[in-house]
Amino acid sequence: MAFLSLLFVALPTTTFGTEYDIIVDGKLTDSASVVGELTREGDRKDDKAFIMDGMYKFVYAGAGVTSPNARIHARMSIDKLEGTGAGVSVNGHWFMFDGRLGKIAGEGPVFGKEAKIFADASDYIVPGEPFDVDFVVNNGTLTWAINGKQVATVDEFPAASAIDPPETGQAHKLGVMTALRSWRATMKVYDYQVESDGEMVLLPERQTLYRSGSQGTHTYRIPALVVTKKGTILAFAEARRNGGGDTADIDSVVRRSEDGGKTWGDEIIVFDEQGNVAGNPCPVVDQSTGRIWSLHTWNSSKVHEGDIRAGYGEDSRRVFVTYSDDDGKTWS
Repeated sequence: MAFLSLLFVALPTTTFGTEYDIIVDGKLTDSASVVGELTREGDRKDDKAFIMDGMYKFVYAGAGVTSPNARIHARMSIDKLEGTGAGVSVNGHWFMFDGRLGKIAGEGPVFGKEAKIFADASDYIVPGEPFDVDFVVNNGTLTWAINGKQVATVDEFPAASAIDPPETGQAHKLGVMTALRSWRATMKVYDYQVESDGEMVLLPERQTLYRSGSQGTHTYRIPALVVTKKGTILAFAEARRNGGGDTADIDSVVRRSEDGGKTWGDEIIVFDEQGNVAGNPCPVVDQSTGRIWSLHTWNSSKVHEGDIRAGYGEDSRRVFVTYSDDDGKTWS
């Protein structure tokens, strides 16, 4: 994989065709899809900005466009440069304005296991001041610029249909998928567009199956989905009862749908071990018997991640298995 960084030249001027507006003057369009809460249109200081703050908040440009060639543009600001991780996703790769140690960086399959560092964020971005970010994906090459200054070029950049896991991209024959994330920053987005010679595929209507703050649960995380031999959809998650961290009172839960996802039953506990961590549900359907297996990890709620990695005694992380023979209604 070839990378070329810190080139202070203009982006290619290729015209790709139709321009799809995602955010205009801080207002969401019908092509925008918001995942996560704590987002809003405008505040008392800036009414022409769509505001994202906190982790796990994303704005997607539909599901993506059908062509592998596109230009992505956004005008935005972030409130600080403190390794916030704020950035843009393109085809399963994260391009961060403010990665670790305040670096502009990329993460994803083409970069390998380690993040690729491109530049110091402070050389391109002033906290609180709007800046323009542009990506051009053309014939397998991605070019990235901030305020007209080219940050990086990535050759052999994959189309969305080739990313791992490929199910979404292949199902819609998507060429480019993109989203914004605020992560640990407050991000103000003034404009966000995608220009492409392909058609935009909109995301289907979404349902909220697990809402943090409900059912006596602080945070839901780590979702998993399977379909049983009877056609029942099982939606699993971790129910982090008393906090959002990885070490808390965590149960594994599931909800069932017998009508293809139109309606859902109540939350069912799959694995609960007093106030300890009983999470990371990994369900598998045995197609020969119909039995549904679910693997989980357990550790004491007193053991934190650093202790787990160090192999902290008998209360450290261990694997448990449970199963259901009645289509997910009860668990062993």
